[in-house]
Amino acid sequence: MLSGQEWKGIQGDSTQLGGDFIIDHNGIVLFTYRSRDPTDRPPVEELMEHLQEIGRQHKGTDDE
Repeated sequence: MLSGQEWKGIQGDSTQLGGDFIIDHNGIVLFTYRSRDPTDRPPVEELMEHLQEIGRQHKGTDDE
């Protein structure tokens, strides 16, 4: 507001916290990131690292 931008009020539910989750095809939660505030999200790079690791682990189980 000090910079001259108009305040549009709170958008949506300001008390709702989200998160990001990676769930495998069996419904098992493999990664959980619980947001500390409505804008808190994990870096995309972190999600990609987890997905790549899961992919490597999955490839290892295909051979059995």
